[in-house]
Amino acid sequence: MKLYTSNWIWNASVTGFLNTVKELMVNGEEVVDQLIKGEEYVEIEPDLKDFLWSDFNTSSKYNLKPEYEPKLDENRSLPKIGWMFITSVNPQAFKEKIALGQEEEGFTKNFNNLFSNAGPYKNFINTQIKDKKQSILKLFSKPKIIENGLICSFCNQRMVPENNSEKNDYQISFNLALFPDIGGSYGKFPNANFQDISELLICPTCSQFLLFRHTGFEDIFINSTSFNLMYKLNQLVKNMEKIDRKEFLIQAQTSEMIIRNSWTLSNTEIIERKKIKRPNKKQPIVIITFNNIPDLTAKLFVSPVIISYLQKITHNRKITDDKKITDKEQNVMEYIISSDFSKILKLAYKELKDDYTPYYEIKIYTEIQKILGGEQMKEKVISVENLYYEGKNCKNGDLIESLNRNIFKILEMVRLGKKAQTQYTILRIFASFNEKIPENLSRIFNPQFPEDLFQAGMYNFLTGIKNAQKKEEE
Repeated sequence: MKLYTSNWIWNASVTGFLNTVKELMVNGEEVVDQLIKGEEYVEIEPDLKDFLWSDFNTSSKYNLKPEYEPKLDENRSLPKIGWMFITSVNPQAFKEKIALGQEEEGFTKNFNNLFSNAGPYKNFINTQIKDKKQSILKLFSKPKIIENGLICSFCNQRMVPENNSEKNDYQISFNLALFPDIGGSYGKFPNANFQDISELLICPTCSQFLLFRHTGFEDIFINSTSFNLMYKLNQLVKNMEKIDRKEFLIQAQTSEMIIRNSWTLSNTEIIERKKIKRPNKKQPIVIITFNNIPDLTAKLFVSPVIISYLQKITHNRKITDDKKITDKEQNVMEYIISSDFSKILKLAYKELKDDYTPYYEIKIYTEIQKILGGEQMKEKVISVENLYYEGKNCKNGDLIESLNRNIFKILEMVRLGKKAQTQYTILRIFASFNEKIPENLSRIFNPQFPEDLFQAGMYNFLTGIKNAQKKEEE
């Protein structure tokens, strides 16, 4: 059985199922790794499928953790996936109930928490129903192939039976019971998320996984096109009360786990559920917000070079305890997130004017240009990068001193894009000391050389000169 990525609610529900497997099963993390071997789907192998939809009297190579297994015979007759669903609403409390011999009380409490008016699946099953066990047994029946019917709106594979009783109609569509905040009503009014249609049909198999949405999305969900990626990212933010793009990227950009799992393969979005109080109303209004993280931004944040130099800025901050460096780190991140890369050059300009050396900022900027420009920009970017070493390795102390005396004049011309005037000034300074202008430096004055790389090159060269001066003074 394969569960492919689809809309964000489905993805959150399947991620919730994975979270439940990790929490409740023996070697749960390893089982999850088996399930998400593919990027775009979760695959439930036959042995695991048999385990999930069999009762506790059936042996298997898979097991629930002993503390979560039911002891009562009537509970042991339930399908394991149904028991996992009941347990998932509050595993720790339920575990304690089982240990104290209060299993039945724990079952009833969790059942009511799931399906009550305040629960995640309001009235999906009537909490007053006499035989609660039978309703779980029926709801989590083993998936079977339906030959004739309507296509499921979530998996686009399995069928929904055409002929349903009025009672079943409520459980085969995306409705208020499945998601009180945005669900619709079958044949009556549309949902608030998917193209405002009411007839979003759900096959019996998908309805089981959609009931794990509460463990995948309560207030925050990171959505993508890869279950492998979604699972890892949502583990990362699981304990955060709230998150925005900046905070999330700051957390994610230092994670080797994310890099290994190809974050750059897909667009990513942060989905948040927010409650807003209303004047003179007891119940708050709930809104769902979406914050996109484009593929390019994600790609930049998992570049090993960019990560390395952002960490270098952080390291410098810890050593110096300088608020300026803290702001600098945050600014660079902001500029990457907003794709406003030119501001990194503006920051480098300000740093040089304030007698700082923006080596890491320029390294980050040139790495961005490599990623954006590909092979056709690579040679130009390398010339810009080499200019730092042209400056730093300068041996002529008088030349170094003269360049530093004229640095404010040069910086202003560079900032204003006055390439010819900058070239003339640099040539005069070099000529006055009988020094030949370096080839890489000459190259950036070419009228065809990109303006932004000209600025980056000059800032890089002057950064090297500043470091050469410090070496001279030492």
